[in-house]
Amino acid sequence: MKNVRYVLLLPIIHTLLAVIMICRQDVRVWQSLPQQLPNPAGSQAVMYDNNHVIMWVPCYEFHMRDEERYFFIAEMPTGILFGSNPKLNECHPNVVMPLLRKAHTPPKVARIILDLLLTFGILGQWWLIGYRIDKSREQSNTVRRWIIPSLWMTVAAILMASAQFVYADWHEEVALLSGVAALIGWLVLLTILGIDAIGFSYRKIRGLRV
Repeated sequence: MKNVRYVLLLPIIHTLLAVIMICRQDVRVWQSLPQQLPNPAGSQAVMYDNNHVIMWVPCYEFHMRDEERYFFIAEMPTGILFGSNPKLNECHPNVVMPLLRKAHTPPKVARIILDLLLTFGILGQWWLIGYRIDKSREQSNTVRRWIIPSLWMTVAAILMASAQFVYADWHEEVALLSGVAALIGWLVLLTILGIDAIGFSYRKIRGLRV
């Protein structure tokens, strides 16, 4: 594993998984997208039939599909920021949807914008993680604390994505367990990042005082 370029390996794997999941999701929802972005009063999801509103569903009755759970858990930071919002409703808010709604963006254009932001966001976050691993290795720093959770999350993401294509009684259990594993990996990695950031800031402040 010493010759592995994580700055290439991690972004390629996760971006490929993201593209597969986005395509699977878009094939399902593309034809049912509304003619304009919904702007319901309150926290509600809107259900469509041939581009016409047929019912309003409160968000507490709205459940994430497999692709949505994948992005919110396996690709947590980007998934939370840009979200996987297939029906472009209010139940899965993100930082972009209010801007798209205010700009009266056509739903299919909004869907493409969100897909691109999600894809490049995932590519960017894993490029940064891979770059940090490779840089630490060049500086002879201990990198196991970065490599182990990164590979752990990558395997969990592969299992979680693969489970969506297996129509068996146990596919939900595999998706659930791999999702929990991915979540734990992100918590560990974000904790390590926070500790490193605190240590870096402390060294800089100490250097200024000297």
